[in-house]
Amino acid sequence: MSVMHIVTCLKADWKDCTHYNPAAQTVFLIFLMFEGILFGIFTAIMCGSQLYAVCTDETGIESLKNEVPTWEQKTKWRSLQETFGSVFSIHWFNPFINPVIPQVSDIEGILYTV
Repeated sequence: MSVMHIVTCLKADWKDCTHYNPAAQTVFLIFLMFEGILFGIFTAIMCGSQLYAVCTDETGIESLKNEVPTWEQKTKWRSLQETFGSVFSIHWFNPFINPVIPQVSDIEGILYTV
């Protein structure tokens, strides 16, 4: 969008773009694009970090401490299914869908700790 704004302003010869001069507006748009790129990199790193923690079934702190897991290790696929609440479907990508919680007859069937 920033590149499109610059192209539009260049075509209009910067007359109706803003009350800032063209040099200041160009600097503002460059900073805006840089901030967007940094946010995208940060978001990708955090997403990768969280997926790694889910797939390995341990937190970042546990891996830094080199703690030996005292719990039963699950497969990566099982950990993803427990995290998203159901078998793989398009609903994993929709934050407005309620997760499917399996009905268990006894309370000891599923134990979640927070």
